[in-house]
Amino acid sequence: MLLFLGAGASKPFGIPTMLDFVRIFDKEFGDSKIYAELSSVFDGTFDLETVMTVLEDLSRSVETLYETISPQTARFLLKERRSGVDYSVDSESRKKSMLEANELLSRIKSIIRTECNKAVDNESTILKVYDDFFAVLNNQNNSASSLNRSLWSATSYGPSNSRILPSDLRVFTTNYDQCVETYFNRRQLEFCRGIVHRFGENVFDVDSYDYPSEQNKPCKIYKLHGSIDLFEKEDKIRKLDAPRTDDRFVIKEYGKESMRFPIEFGGYRQIIESPYLDLFRRFRDVAKEKKWWIIIGFSFRDRTVCSILNDVLRLKPKIDRPTILLMNLHTEPVLNRLKEWRYEALYETICPAEVEFGSKDFGEQLHKIFLERHFVSEPHIGFARVEK
Repeated sequence: MLLFLGAGASKPFGIPTMLDFVRIFDKEFGDSKIYAELSSVFDGTFDLETVMTVLEDLSRSVETLYETISPQTARFLLKERRSGVDYSVDSESRKKSMLEANELLSRIKSIIRTECNKAVDNESTILKVYDDFFAVLNNQNNSASSLNRSLWSATSYGPSNSRILPSDLRVFTTNYDQCVETYFNRRQLEFCRGIVHRFGENVFDVDSYDYPSEQNKPCKIYKLHGSIDLFEKEDKIRKLDAPRTDDRFVIKEYGKESMRFPIEFGGYRQIIESPYLDLFRRFRDVAKEKKWWIIIGFSFRDRTVCSILNDVLRLKPKIDRPTILLMNLHTEPVLNRLKEWRYEALYETICPAEVEFGSKDFGEQLHKIFLERHFVSEPHIGFARVEK
């Protein structure tokens, strides 16, 4: 099974959504000139990835800026130039704005890391929600119609074989947080996320997914946009094992946060190099292989993700396409976006399920959707959680 986690999959654990992050930034950076100008230019479409994309561009020199400028930054520069502010010239004013943009981007990343780390305090909720989720999936598997019975299989894992997961589970996420890793760690379920211990350090190595020692682990996790615990320095991506370490020490010893924010084409440069290019290749390979895709809380605003999934589906006869369940509280805006961007194969294949991840009636709503779509044949089913 391919499990894809978007921001909505982390919301039950107290992590802000994109819009919630913007509200935090509004309070924190209300006196910043650049932030105010960004908010004004992108009024109505201002979100986390937009502000990070433009600030990263503005923090670079003029020479490198125009090599890979994002559409959002081009829009900002043109609008500001018409209003009498010129960020594009190599002047003292430009140098000052570069420093301000870089400082603001660093503060934003620090806030994201702080907010994501707060989920650790919600460990009991993480365990409950994911226990419920995997128990529901297993119940659906047990009552699957004859047509769908072979589409996924479940296996018991853990010290007492009390945890039941879809076999060969592959988890992809654009989230920076560590909620899903927290679940597997606390439930003592082995997983691989590309981290290896080398020369006294924990480093990210995309090839480690293929190491013999990782092959028998029940789950592999792929962080497509990076993670709050990964930092880059001197062409090395290292894992920080002390999440609440002082920022000054982190930046000095570990470098900058390894976060990607490829909104539309703006972050193209961020994923055309290893290791993230390799992660997206693996994403495509898994999507081609798996017969079930369950997508939770993802807005499909990342065109790279959309294009990969759409192309995988486009090349398959409709009868051979996987079952795709999109679990979102509001699915209509997502479907409209896919239709507007002409990702027709993806739009046609997705089964929308308007259900909030982690809600009290999550199991019953999900089972109802499975019945309506004829994925299961049992009219009634229990949703008892796995015992802690």
